[in-house]
Amino acid sequence: SVLIPRPETEELVEQVILDNADKKIKILDIGTGSGALAISLAKLGKDVRVTAVDISDAALAIARANAERLSADVEFVKSDCFSALKGEKFDMIISNPPYISDEEMKELMPEVLLEPHLALFGGEDGLDFYRRISREAPEHLNDGGWLVFEIGWLQKDAVCALLRENIGEPFAERDYGGNWRAVGAKKE
Repeated sequence: SVLIPRPETEELVEQVILDNADKKIKILDIGTGSGALAISLAKLGKDVRVTAVDISDAALAIARANAERLSADVEFVKSDCFSALKGEKFDMIISNPPYISDEEMKELMPEVLLEPHLALFGGEDGLDFYRRISREAPEHLNDGGWLVFEIGWLQKDAVCALLRENIGEPFAERDYGGNWRAVGAKKE
């Protein structure tokens, strides 16, 4: 019912924690799936309040069970991106959204195809969720807040352009394998 977390996702958590180690922050995780990002941030952050959303009831059930098992304080909300969060603001919004394109879906390894398509498929070019989240995020980010995405290794330029248009000047980080893995921007 959820995407199996990959090691590259751990790197996103590490970066968020390192950059915010001594800050009190309110974080939103969009498309939480198993809850790996939200739970890790709640457990490792010093003064972090985490809200995690997903559109899938099955994913939310798994994420809640994982949080309970790990004693992680995360608020889980059923929401299609920001739809159930009217008026709420965050210091950071993170997401590892579905980003596989039509073309890439045809070439996936058989074991990956066993994972839910809802968690994989990001539209014809793989950028549907990046477009939507980037466009809607400004009204949910506090001044100086950050929007940070995990990306497919070939999506850096396209997602950075969306961030530049909607949020602010982007940054990009490579994973331990040298591939582009995370991009983000501070709300200007």
